[in-house]
Amino acid sequence: MFTKKKRQVIKFEQNLCNAKIDDNDILFVRVSDQITDADAVFEVPLTHIAYVVKGGGYGRVYKSGTHPVFEDNKEIKNWKNGMSVDIIYMPKDPNVPIKWGTTEKIKYRDELTGKVVGVAAHGVFDVSISNPEQFYRKVVGARKEFSLKEFQDRFSANVVSEFTANFFQATEELKLTYDKFDANKKSIQERTGRLLNTKFEDEWGISLNNFIIQYIGISNEDSSALEESKEDKGTDKVGFCPHCGAAIDEGDIFCSKCGGKVMNEKIICSSCGKGNDKEALFCVYCGKKLS
Repeated sequence: MFTKKKRQVIKFEQNLCNAKIDDNDILFVRVSDQITDADAVFEVPLTHIAYVVKGGGYGRVYKSGTHPVFEDNKEIKNWKNGMSVDIIYMPKDPNVPIKWGTTEKIKYRDELTGKVVGVAAHGVFDVSISNPEQFYRKVVGARKEFSLKEFQDRFSANVVSEFTANFFQATEELKLTYDKFDANKKSIQERTGRLLNTKFEDEWGISLNNFIIQYIGISNEDSSALEESKEDKGTDKVGFCPHCGAAIDEGDIFCSKCGGKVMNEKIICSSCGKGNDKEALFCVYCGKKLS
């Protein structure tokens, strides 16, 4: 009795990394197969799209559904000479937050106090594939799979770099001091998100969505030091100690906080009582000759 040969069906489940359809933390998986049937088909789950490369040639994007491997007689003829197919399955919506953060603090000079402090920031974002062909060429290559953790490791430096550049631009344009970071977090977040999304789409075919800054700020120790400096700025102090940064009064020879010498001894004008450099011949305040 003649038995009809079973049609070849290529499925997502044939991936070599044993990923499940609902594994949203996998950004793509590859299924490779050798065609043995002119009527061969491949399935694309409802949750995915597929970028299909036949015989190592051109690629094409397919939506969810069941599709024939061969679309015309020419392809069937090529198959008889041997044809392989690569199917790159990509989830439509990974919807898994990816963490980002500054591994080293950003060196920032506060305009209000003149002090340099370290700024740290971290947050989350998620991604989706906006251009499968670009994504295939720039990211997939010969890889069998690519997880969101691998994506984080590979692209987090780009995220932090763009954030840092935008942070400095925002602080300059908005005249931000250290005590205004949190109040302007949303503005910095939106600007950075737009820049990152454009960069990722142009270079890798990836949309970077929902970029969020969960924290941006300085340490409590730096904050206390800046608050102290800000208070000193509000007094009649005329300068800062070159050794420890504490405020000093006019005429101070030694710093009251660390004891370091802050200026040369002064010659006191007998007319106005102001201090002048010891090399001065005339008072810089009233013009009288110094004895």
